Amino acid sequence: MKEILPYVCEGKNVLVAAHGNSLRSLIKFLDNISDEDIVKLEIPTGAPIHYVINEDGSVKSKKTSSMNSFSDNIVSWYKENGRHNLPWRKNISPYSVWISEIMLQQTQVKTVIPYFNKFC
Repeated sequence: MKEILPYVCEGKNVLVAAHGNSLRSLIKFLDNISDEDIVKLEIPTGAPIHYVINEDGSVKSKKTSSMNSFSDNIVSWYKENGRHNLPWRKNISPYSVWISEIMLQQTQVKTVIPYFNKFC
């Protein structure tokens, strides 16, 4: 928490991507859970947990989302803000998606576009 709280106090959003015991340790601190109870805590896989933290480090609010609502929010955001003009967004074939994924792992979008257009 000592790493996270200064950013929260500045009004910044903090994203923590973790799993298992590292998440349990944060939740134990934030929710003030006992040692005995924390080992029983089930943490759902891939379900975002949203905490709003006060400046003193106490929890103002907590919300756990299901993966379905989270993915719905991502799709809505993409429809509004996504980069729809990229070549691999025009022809949604498995081959095109596969080629774009491989190429995009290696370099930047502006470099991939001419090569992608040669393949697809």
